[in-house]
Amino acid sequence: MTHRIIHPQQLSPVPWANGLGTTREIATGVSALRGADQGPGFRWRISLADLTQSSPFSRLAGVDRVFTLVTPGPVRLTVHGQARRVDPGVPVSFAGEDDVAVELGSAGPQQALNLMVDRSQARGAVHVRQLEGAPAELPGETVGVAVLSGAVTLPDGRLAERGHLIRPEGRLRLVGRPRAVVACAEVSPAGAGSAED
Repeated sequence: MTHRIIHPQQLSPVPWANGLGTTREIATGVSALRGADQGPGFRWRISLADLTQSSPFSRLAGVDRVFTLVTPGPVRLTVHGQARRVDPGVPVSFAGEDDVAVELGSAGPQQALNLMVDRSQARGAVHVRQLEGAPAELPGETVGVAVLSGAVTLPDGRLAERGHLIRPEGRLRLVGRPRAVVACAEVSPAGAGSAED
């Protein structure tokens, strides 16, 4: 199995559900639901959201979301009227039904790792890890990795640098170069406890 290294420009942008932005899909987990109640149509999905203007996020019923800024930022995220500053590498979780908006301010266009899970089927979390020196094996639940700073070496010797995305195929072991920081999107079955545990 070969782990994929992806540059964001290799991914085609597609419109948000509300048409106010675009996102670049990294990977999707197939939904187990069939028939009339298919939920959002995926078990989980990870994408890179292009934040080009201040705007509300799409509302997605039945979905839990984790937003992690991967560019310098900062941005301002408002969830149900409560605004907070969000810096790169700080995951923020909210429900797809929540009233959420992003404000770019003077930061200009940004990008964010966007993990979405159908809460009836899965639990999701994003963990930010500093990797230096000894090889680090990521949890088997890892479905996507964003390199936030520095660079990491894959088992076959390939290098993934800041801004690159990694789509694991099986367990992934990384060796970090100096100041390497990665954001790891993890998904576990709904009945198996939370991915945040």
